[in-house]
Amino acid sequence: MHKNIFYKVKKNIRKLTEFPLVKIEDRIVINSKDSLIPNNVYQTWETRYLGKTHAKSLIDFRNTNPSMSFYLYDKDKRDNYLKKNWSGHPIYSVYSNSLFGPMKADIFRYCILYDLGGYYFDIAKSCILPLNQLHNKNHKGVITYEDTECFYPPMDAKLFRLKRPFNHFLQWGLAFSKQHVFLKNLINEISDNYRFYKNINFDNPKLAILNFTGPGIYTKVMRKFLSDNPDHSFNELDVKFNNYGVFKLKGSSIRHYIVPSYSYKFNCKICT
Repeated sequence: MHKNIFYKVKKNIRKLTEFPLVKIEDRIVINSKDSLIPNNVYQTWETRYLGKTHAKSLIDFRNTNPSMSFYLYDKDKRDNYLKKNWSGHPIYSVYSNSLFGPMKADIFRYCILYDLGGYYFDIAKSCILPLNQLHNKNHKGVITYEDTECFYPPMDAKLFRLKRPFNHFLQWGLAFSKQHVFLKNLINEISDNYRFYKNINFDNPKLAILNFTGPGIYTKVMRKFLSDNPDHSFNELDVKFNNYGVFKLKGSSIRHYIVPSYSYKFNCKICT
């Protein structure tokens, strides 16, 4: 009992040291366009304000990539972007009627990378290797893997040539050229599947979201694309960008004191 009280007190003290929150501004760098994947990194979170340690972790990520521009879209900027650029597409209805931030972040990453090309990283993730070292200038994308196996095995023998044919493809960090057809296919697939998730109560909404807009659907569409396009121009890396990927930035858990995590929701709808 005393041990539990000690850890609770320690946790609350640590939380207090993260305040006042730090505002994260965009960083724009003028650079040459010598790669098919533009030197722009997009991220999103509900607010621009993060804890001190998390903010420092993001600055370290930026410093690892001095030639990259970094853009952070908060909730309002993200909503405006989707409304301005995608209101004529069915995906906008999915976005507008999604009830959880991670779903909106999923849709945002696919749409903005289709429009503009570049990189996307979740706000709590990073990579310790400079991003432009993950590929060469002629690659049109980067594929890498989660360390978790997919529920469904690959159904095409060609996919067994991949480094991890049974694993989920990783989608918390992405790199694509502008208007890549894979992203178009992915956006259309999510739009088509909307009817299966609309107004449905799920015992485990997190799992439903992972399948509807996250790594589940991403893996399904990527497998089909690779089967249909064996001569793709992607650079294939092993798990988590050859283990250069950072799954959880130091201090990033503080953000959930401001915006609660969806992981603790049960028996509810994920979209209307």
